[in-house]
Amino acid sequence: MKHTIQLFAITTLLLTMCACQKEGDIEVAPQYAEWTVKLDYASNPGAVYKVTIQDELITDSLSYGGSKLVKTTAVIRQSNPHFEVFDMATGKLLADTTLQLLPKDVVTIIQLSEDEPLIIQTSQGGGSGEGEAPDSNLTKVRFLYQADVFPDSIYVELVSADPTGFDYDYSKLEQMHFDTIGKVKLLKGNVSGYITYDYNRYNSKMNSLDFYNIYDAKDGGLILQGNALNDYYSPEFSCYGVIWNLPSATDKFYAYYKFMTLKLNAVTYDGVGTFYNDEFLFGEKW
Repeated sequence: MKHTIQLFAITTLLLTMCACQKEGDIEVAPQYAEWTVKLDYASNPGAVYKVTIQDELITDSLSYGGSKLVKTTAVIRQSNPHFEVFDMATGKLLADTTLQLLPKDVVTIIQLSEDEPLIIQTSQGGGSGEGEAPDSNLTKVRFLYQADVFPDSIYVELVSADPTGFDYDYSKLEQMHFDTIGKVKLLKGNVSGYITYDYNRYNSKMNSLDFYNIYDAKDGGLILQGNALNDYYSPEFSCYGVIWNLPSATDKFYAYYKFMTLKLNAVTYDGVGTFYNDEFLFGEKW
């Protein structure tokens, strides 16, 4: 994914310590690691960020709208360095934390809005670093949430059904067979692992019927059942989420994104109830 700052090094963090004798003292060689810092999403595309590790400048030009890769070399002498992110326009400190990093770790920064704290993920923590791409007709989709309506941890289960014969008749949903595509656990404010989604599972010329269920991760209690993954038939929403795909020259649907991140939202109105939806945040196109 673009917008990547790669921290190159001479060898890995687990470099065998080289010792030499000098005037009776043992000198230990510094440790090195190859890391990547990237900005996956920012609500303000024009924002520019400065990143420091152990008070050393890594970059002062990290931006979501930019496309140029900035590369630098970092010598880090510990695996849990002090990590800071600043807004370059205001000088405001946006993140001040200690990360647990391993060799070739990926640090991902996400800013959902200017009023919310940055989300900082590491690939070793399961929140960034996409890994291997799926086949060209597949998409890997992941989720995150921050709404207080949800408990501190939830499970999201993605289910899908063959659209053949559905014919816009929602009364038929209860009689249809739904297959479980995948299930992931989420912690509030953290990005989940990926579920691999197949666009051509049932019919190469029709979108499948896609829904998700939400459970409380602590007791397994059902929070939400059968919420439509975006709006299947509304054209204004057809470019969002899992159902974003395009027909090829042979009128066969294929995946538009190889990786995609959706945000789960929940709003409760007194006397009315709680409404849920999923919001497309960002994705990496094929």
